[in-house]
Order: sequence, then C-alpha cells, then structure tokens
Amino acid sequence: MSEGRYIAEVRRKFVNLASRPSTRFSDIQEEFLTVLYKLDEYRKEGAIPEGEYRQKGNAFRDLILALIKSRVGFKLRDMRVEGFTDEHDLDLGFYLNGVLYVGGQVKMIGSPPHSLRGERKPERPTRADIDKRMKEVKYTPLDLKLKYSGTDLKNGQPGEIGSQIPSQDSFSFWACRIGAEDDLDLIASKFVRLTEYNNGVGVILYREEKGRYTAIEKPELKPLTIDNTIDQIGRFLLESVGRPSETEHPHRAKRPIAENTEKRWASARAQTNAPVSWPLSN
Repeated sequence: MSEGRYIAEVRRKFVNLASRPSTRFSDIQEEFLTVLYKLDEYRKEGAIPEGEYRQKGNAFRDLILALIKSRVGFKLRDMRVEGFTDEHDLDLGFYLNGVLYVGGQVKMIGSPPHSLRGERKPERPTRADIDKRMKEVKYTPLDLKLKYSGTDLKNGQPGEIGSQIPSQDSFSFWACRIGAEDDLDLIASKFVRLTEYNNGVGVILYREEKGRYTAIEKPELKPLTIDNTIDQIGRFLLESVGRPSETEHPHRAKRPIAENTEKRWASARAQTNAPVSWPLSN
C-alpha cells in the first residue's frame, strides 16, 4: 500500500526532528508526542484511512533509524534476512560481510477511539496487542542467532543453546499509548522481563491528559529509555566493527531491503526546511 499524506507528513516531521547532529530522543520527546497527538486527533475524526493509520509504526521506525545515525554515526537499515527456520523483516539491522551484527524491531501500540464508516469504535489499549508483539520480538533474535552461530541443534543438549550462541545483539524500541483499560504495572513488568530476550529495550509510554499526550514515568523503566538503547547499539558496533564510515555496511543478505530507506530519507530531508502544514486545517 502506498503511503498516504498523513503518514508522509508525520515521517517528514520526525526526520526533521532527528536531523540535528547528536540529537537525543529526550531532546525531541515533547515534539514527538505533539505530532502523535495531532495525528490521533485526525484518527478520532475518521479522517485517516484505516490502512494508512496502521503505517504510523513505519514513521516511528524511520525516526529511530535517523536518531541512531545522528547520535552514534552508524547507518542501520530495515531489511529481510534469513533465520534458522524463518525469514524475518527487521526494522533495523546492521549486516556486514556476511555477518548480522545487529537485528531489531520497532513497535507502536495503542490507538484512540475513532469513527469508521459512520460507526464509533472504542480505543484499542496496549494490552490488546502487546503479548503478540512481544512474542515476535522474543523469537526473532533467537532464530537469527541460531542461524548466524552455526549451532547444530540436532547435536545440542537441552539447556545449552543459550551458551552456544555468539554475540549478535538484538534490540527493540516501543511507543505505547496507555488506555483506560491498561494495567500500567503489568505492562511495565513485561518490558522489564523482555530484557532477558533482547540486549536492549527502549520504551516510551504515554497517555492522553488535558488535550495532549504526556509521557509516563515508571521507576522500573528508567534504564529502558530510547536514548540508552541507541547508545548501547553504538557501543556494541564500535567494539565489533570499529568506527563508522560513509562507505561501510554493504547489504549482502539473500533478500533485498524491505523498503528503500535511503529514498525515504532523501525525500524527507529535501523537505526538511520547507514550511510544514498538516493535510487538515489547524
């Protein structure tokens, strides 16, 4: 499905936010939430087609990719790679000379009540999708590590798989709209447990309050910030492959990159300094 004008506008704004050198997510968090709130206001009115609204996660993915490039200098890409038993669409990956060093996924969950073909639909809480999304994020790194480790599972013994898998770091980034039916403590505990499966987990939880989105602070999630996770990626790649350069990172996976990230970024950058207006009047 082609990208609609609302999501194209969100992507352009996100790339604009991340275009400054060494930008941290914490620097742009309030602007990020403002953009999301504006998008969801149109969603409530039924102005955004259902298929287009579901692409908002792609815009969040591109923001994370741009922040990684801006902050730590490494250019990660969305790509499809072959795992031990399945193929996987990665939202962010670093594949160099036949080795997948980093694989990760970016998830955006939760949506407000909205109109659909004249019918009023309730909000979709984070709890409705989080378990399914977490299963994907838990399984993918294991399947990839088994593929790139060369582990022979037929000759392996129960309990030995984890110790046999070499370093291939996995990361996930999450933006979750917390609704009235969500158990915040339960959701936070799920992210803490997810760190047993991913090397790094970056989370922003937010809710609607007084006509805006505000970030939710949870003490147990304090280490699991988007900035900390981006810094983890930078440190790992610096230790694994050395300093980034403009010519590194040839992609030689068996399947092509899922979408042309370079063209998306170039298009968005070309409009970075242009006046930004939403499709609907303010």
